[in-house]
Amino acid sequence: QYNFATNSQFRFQCDASANADLIYIDQVTITGISGTARGENNQLIALGTFDRPDLNDQESIDEDFKVYPNPTKDILNVKVFGIESANFRIVNVLGQTVKSGKITNKKIDVSALQSGMYIIEVNDGEEVLTKRFVKE
Repeated sequence: QYNFATNSQFRFQCDASANADLIYIDQVTITGISGTARGENNQLIALGTFDRPDLNDQESIDEDFKVYPNPTKDILNVKVFGIESANFRIVNVLGQTVKSGKITNKKIDVSALQSGMYIIEVNDGEEVLTKRFVKE
């Protein structure tokens, strides 16, 4: 979470080069813009860039929610800070649920899954957290 100062602005932008860059935006909530004068098309226009050098440090980004080892062969360890009990769902790249249940001992047996990339969703009843992992 990042709290912008009053009257702050931001923009998600691709450099529009020919290399097929894509921007992925996940779980973004923007509040506080209702009732403000933004012009006819209600655009948010950036006047500069926001640089977070610490975003290159994957350890600090993922401190509250980790899945490891990644890639994994048999057991996927799930660490969610502040959550003792949660339900999980594992989804394949086609969006199909391939496994679900309750996390016990912070470990999930994924040995029966085929090799490939998956997304794990962890739901504690208040929020849903997601991570990608690879099954070898």
